[in-house]
Amino acid sequence: DQARVAVDALSIGVSRCVSLSHPTSGFGWDTHEDNDDDQSPLWEGLFDGLNELMTLLDATPGQSTPTLAEETMVVVLSEMGRTPQLNSSDGKDHWPYTSAMVMGPGLKFARIFEGNAQ
Repeated sequence: DQARVAVDALSIGVSRCVSLSHPTSGFGWDTHEDNDDDQSPLWEGLFDGLNELMTLLDATPGQSTPTLAEETMVVVLSEMGRTPQLNSSDGKDHWPYTSAMVMGPGLKFARIFEGNAQ
């Protein structure tokens, strides 16, 4: 269980940073066809895993705050994005733009940053 090992490493001070991977089989997120059917279960798994991680962080005492969730920044990202439109096979192709989800202490509100799409 990656989340448990990560939270344990953070809580006992073995590490200040951990990296978790999303377990996939086959081509995983690389869905050039049938995007909705293939990616819907992946999204469910990702958010189930994030929920588990955040629950563990919230249940674990922090070093300087009541819970580790109050000391930990969680960042979810990918090295590339997918086109916003479906292709002719109901899939999505590679796109040089991506997004990130950031959760943790010190964030005041949701923000959207747009880069220069050239």
